[in-house]
Amino acid sequence: MNWEQLRAFAAACTHLGIEPPAAISRGLALVDVIDGHQKVKPRSVLDMTDDEARDYVTAISIRAHDRDGRSTGRGMAPGIDQAKRSLAAEVRAAAIPDLERIVAELRPTFDAHAEPLMHAATVYGFTYSTTSDQVINLADEAASAAWRAVPKAWAALAPVVSLRIAMSALFDVSPRRAEARSSAFPQILRDEHVNYSVCFAANDNWSLDRGYYVEGKAVGHLDWLALAAGGLRLNSPDEVRAKLDDRGIGAIESVDRTMPTDPMAYLYPTA
Repeated sequence: MNWEQLRAFAAACTHLGIEPPAAISRGLALVDVIDGHQKVKPRSVLDMTDDEARDYVTAISIRAHDRDGRSTGRGMAPGIDQAKRSLAAEVRAAAIPDLERIVAELRPTFDAHAEPLMHAATVYGFTYSTTSDQVINLADEAASAAWRAVPKAWAALAPVVSLRIAMSALFDVSPRRAEARSSAFPQILRDEHVNYSVCFAANDNWSLDRGYYVEGKAVGHLDWLALAAGGLRLNSPDEVRAKLDDRGIGAIESVDRTMPTDPMAYLYPTA
């Protein structure tokens, strides 16, 4: 787990008015303590007592110790690395149950901004390939208003979509690349990005392969109007897992080390 990405995740929750899991807040505080522990604040040795001088020498030595008479340059790094690995695993385990709450609290915001997309897709049949000229030629002000509402809805949905995608990538919860590989087997999944359409599908309108997936500037690399035609809903990791179960896509228990390295990078431009 990348601590800066976790910090960004917590900040994104706060920005959306959602309280981050307590385990994340405590974990971020602890990792600062752990990282800071390898530093020794310079002091005036002359002003030290005998005991303070002994303790000061010990502290410096521990942080740059030798092994077999040779300087390793590692100091406290082995202990700090192990502590941070253990802390990351514990933060992940403690935070995962809270992800369901976060999605539930975000759902009203998602629903409000998803409605214009569903209206445009179901009432007027707008698609990813629809052009402004085609809308103008309809000579229908209501259709034009629906078309103008689409990019505004995309922009408003972007922070929620980004957080939901980061949730799966950062905490290794469904949908995961390992599950997409399981779905594609015996074919080999070669796409760089995971198809996250299942996170936002109200019904069976999702894919782990190429369906609803577009390269480029669309939020989350998804064809939002195609998704909207079948209904939009913000789905939690447990709800996504249930959708995968319905299609017979097996659960993969091991952590997938091929997940994208920067989950917060999923806040794609919308225009």
